[in-house]
Amino acid sequence: MLFKRFYPWRSFSVHRKNFGRNRVLQPSASYTPANEQEVLEILNRHQGQSIRAVGRLHSWSEAIIGDGVQMDLRRLNDVLLEPDGDEFVATVGAGCQVKRLLKELNRGGATLHSLGLIDVQTIAGAISTGTHGSGRHSMSHYVEEVRLARYDESTGNAFIDEVSAGDNLLAARCSLGSLGIILSVKIRCRAQYNVQEHFTESRRLDDVLAAEESYPLQQFYFIPWRWSYFIQHRCEDTAKRSFLARMYRLYWLGVMDYGMHLKILFLERVLRSRRMIRFTFRRLVSLFLIRKWKVTDRSSSMLVMKHEAFRHIEIELFVPRDQLTRGPQGLPKKSSRLQGRKTLHCQRLTSAESMTSACKKT
Repeated sequence: MLFKRFYPWRSFSVHRKNFGRNRVLQPSASYTPANEQEVLEILNRHQGQSIRAVGRLHSWSEAIIGDGVQMDLRRLNDVLLEPDGDEFVATVGAGCQVKRLLKELNRGGATLHSLGLIDVQTIAGAISTGTHGSGRHSMSHYVEEVRLARYDESTGNAFIDEVSAGDNLLAARCSLGSLGIILSVKIRCRAQYNVQEHFTESRRLDDVLAAEESYPLQQFYFIPWRWSYFIQHRCEDTAKRSFLARMYRLYWLGVMDYGMHLKILFLERVLRSRRMIRFTFRRLVSLFLIRKWKVTDRSSSMLVMKHEAFRHIEIELFVPRDQLTRGPQGLPKKSSRLQGRKTLHCQRLTSAESMTSACKKT
């Protein structure tokens, strides 16, 4: 009890599972510091031990496993937005979730240059793991300074280091926590903007890629057993928010974010019919896709999904554009087994990133 009195930021409930629930974290000690000084105190107290910072635990690999000290920086979540010419620069606490950051930026008429599909990640976790985002550059590409807590090589004591240039900045933008404990980042932002979106379907990948010139923010989905592409055409739009934008968000939430996943889970876990799964993807899924319904809404609404609503393990494979046309032939066309459990493979192809994303639903 004396320890709790003098160190209120220590947590004794240290057993946690990651988002995919395929990893269990059992550190020897767990902390939730409220400020930078407490981070330094923790580092000095545990000199010579293994120390890991965690975000929202969306990583599924063994990189997050360790029996040393765990530090959760969720309380370091301040956001300071400052104008910088035609753009903005935001100083963001490492533990700030992307959704909170977007909300604060929007109040100042700003937003991020690049957004990932989900907004529950912490900003430190998003940049440290190379979250690709919605544009041609990853989120970390726009990081201009990283404030770190690390050990001084000569004294062994913890201190704060600011990295803002050269190879050190390039390394800090995607460091996987290896350079120290990230305390805050400065990230370049832009003025808030609207995005227009509509869906089409095509059987030819060449047609999909050709549309990228007109719709640089587009992404597309390769549908198994139908063997066609659902194209989510997206581009910046100077028009105002559409009158039916709220209805479109409800449609997307009900049909795509939740409806599609619930349908797959029902077929896989209740009916357990491979024939029905194939028939659903071949014939039924397309019935719920409203084609050529053009809607304009705020970018932070259009560029994210409720990807975190269902537990899953996701692997993103980056493919050179000139080899992307070979991609679909190499994609899985049937269910397989992962760690002894049946999984259903779904594929997401994003031409703007020249990326193939393989998502394995457990």
